[in-house]
Amino acid sequence: MRTIIILLFSILATMEIFSQNRTTDRQPVAAGRFYSADKETLTKDISQLFETCKKYTENR
Repeated sequence: MRTIIILLFSILATMEIFSQNRTTDRQPVAAGRFYSADKETLTKDISQLFETCKKYTENR
């Protein structure tokens, strides 16, 4: 029983030490690499892609 308590305490302490700081946001890494980083350009690109999609109907 003592071993389990020590093990649980060790796990909880380790989780606290290596947890992410919630006060800071991570900066985007992939924005602009394979899609546009500009919101308006990205919205336009996505809209154009959806316009070229085949429409699905229940009857096919």
